[in-house]
Amino acid sequence: MLVGCASVYPARSPVGDALPRVTGETIAGKTIVLPDDLRGRPTILLLAYQSKAQDEVNYWAMVAMANMPEANLYEVAVFTQFKYFLARGRIIRQAASRIPEPLHDHLIGVWWGGRTLARFTGNPRDNHARLLLLDDQGEVIYFNDQGFSSQTMRAFLDAVRAYQERRE
Repeated sequence: MLVGCASVYPARSPVGDALPRVTGETIAGKTIVLPDDLRGRPTILLLAYQSKAQDEVNYWAMVAMANMPEANLYEVAVFTQFKYFLARGRIIRQAASRIPEPLHDHLIGVWWGGRTLARFTGNPRDNHARLLLLDDQGEVIYFNDQGFSSQTMRAFLDAVRAYQERRE
């Protein structure tokens, strides 16, 4: 999905903070309120502020699905410019044509509230996706904005294991 973010906010770690409330729309047309609609299960959010982050989102999604299948997993395209809202229908149709239908409920576009998420995670122009692991109440328990590498993957898997052990 094409992503656009003109406003730049400094990088920050939101670990320990509750995800702010924003509304998004899946490419299947379902309205999702984050984090309200995610409560009750751990959730992995893969936020992209720029389309260049898509490969990284794909890598993280594969790792997340393989190691935490019990979690909600959503890719979130974050938009902060009004021009993308105006092109929303075209953007959604293009994304829907490239993504298998069973995944349509797991790709969210945040058209209003994008700046809220950008302030929450920071969005310096580094092209990296933002990986957030939320507990079942919507609190961030792991965050990565340093890209996908063997080191960041190990750190994520350590956080997943620690969370799973606490829940047992």
